[in-house]
Amino acid sequence: MTADAGLRRGLGLVEVTLSGVGLILGAGIYALIGVAAEDAGNALWLSFLLAAGACGLTGLSYAALANVIPKAAAEYDYVRPAWGEWPAFLAGWSVVAGSVVAVAPVSLGFGGYLNSLTPLEPRVGAWLLIAASTVVAAWGIRESVWLSVLFTLVELSGLVIVIVVGLPHAGDVDYLDTPNGATGVLQAMALVFFAYIGFQHITKLSEETRDANRTIPMALGFAIGISAAVYSLVAFAAVSAAGWETLAGSGAPLADVVEGALGRGGSRTLSVIALFATGNTVLLLLVSVARIVYGMAQEGALPGVLARIEPKRQTPLLATLVIAAVASALVVPGDIGIVAGVTNFMIFVSFVAVNGVLITMRWRAPPQPGRFQVSLRIGRIDLIPLGGLIGTLMMVAYLEPTAYLGGLAALAVGCGVRMLVPGERLVTGRDAVE
Repeated sequence: MTADAGLRRGLGLVEVTLSGVGLILGAGIYALIGVAAEDAGNALWLSFLLAAGACGLTGLSYAALANVIPKAAAEYDYVRPAWGEWPAFLAGWSVVAGSVVAVAPVSLGFGGYLNSLTPLEPRVGAWLLIAASTVVAAWGIRESVWLSVLFTLVELSGLVIVIVVGLPHAGDVDYLDTPNGATGVLQAMALVFFAYIGFQHITKLSEETRDANRTIPMALGFAIGISAAVYSLVAFAAVSAAGWETLAGSGAPLADVVEGALGRGGSRTLSVIALFATGNTVLLLLVSVARIVYGMAQEGALPGVLARIEPKRQTPLLATLVIAAVASALVVPGDIGIVAGVTNFMIFVSFVAVNGVLITMRWRAPPQPGRFQVSLRIGRIDLIPLGGLIGTLMMVAYLEPTAYLGGLAALAVGCGVRMLVPGERLVTGRDAVE
């Protein structure tokens, strides 16, 4: 392994877009749709659309910054020139910690689905998934992405089955019937927003993407748009076929929708597809977070050994192995509730930083001609990242206290790591990006 070899630029728009779709369309909708239906009723589809809008604002901020700074460390590289080293480190660390922690509950979800089909204990299934995903991630970026593309098509097929089953029932219910009024729709919006988390990892592929300045912003927009359309259609079809009361009372709402139309065989088919959905998410999380660890190590914010590249495969092998080991350890407790809350807290920290940095950059100077622009402005204030910032802070308000405590503890661990790493000089925060 060497620290000098660069990452291989082999990805185009199709691969990057489908990777983003694969990250977004993970296990979230399979688990969240029933709980969200209890809040939003038959207006569940509207909650998904509103969440897509909130997600899209932050996505535009990511797209603008990725166009200016197409680097693997993403959030870290975005924040450092505007705010300095420590805010940049905390933004980057929040993504690393949140993503590593996220691998555990998704892997346990895979283990749970596998346990329903085989005698394997859920934690054993989770470890097997992490091990297999590590091998693929270390093998090569194109191999990882194309396997992810295949898995994405499989998981899309499961959601298409739900849509096909439900659409013949279109018009059978009142789609604005909600038990909790507008408040319930907004509460469900905050919940299903979590199902969109993952789009930001597209930027971690910047150093392995051809024409990244153009491709990454386009892939972000396409991935969010495709996912929003699929999610909204699934919600519309599910309430059409079963009504919100049935969805809210089910532990496996989408499987129940399919079982009602196709019988037990249809339900088992959807469970198998859920294995691909959760497996795809774990693979892409390992791939993307290894890139930000690699990028931060290159900049001196993490131990330099993590910046080493395996010369033959041109992948950050050691970073991938370390991430997989930590994620495997987090599987041991077997409790997905707390780690999922911590994940959300950490990801929202990075969202606040990204939107805040773009506001700062646009306040100091307008975007250069030819750059990807988010240009809805009042004076020197860019309204797009401002909206993304406000929307993110609203989501934070819905987190459980344990998520705050766990997230702050994770940030404290990161601070300890940073103080032990000599790294580069600490920049002042006044360095300009543009």
